[in-house]
Amino acid sequence: MYTKKVVLQSNMKVFFSTTHGSRTNPIEYFFGYLKNKLRDWEYDSYEQLANCVVSIMKDMKPETFQGFYR
Repeated sequence: MYTKKVVLQSNMKVFFSTTHGSRTNPIEYFFGYLKNKLRDWEYDSYEQLANCVVSIMKDMKPETFQGFYR
């Protein structure tokens, strides 16, 4: 009830997706994008992988990120 009260008072828009609905979950699109981009990188350690992810995210255009929510 508290969450509903906060949402109503703040005029938030709440969007629900189906359980396990990968087609309606933006994070699934993001990880698919990331996985695709990581194929072009070489890394031998967790630290190198993390650096690759950071580089990919820094190079990501805002339009790409916004596209995950459409």
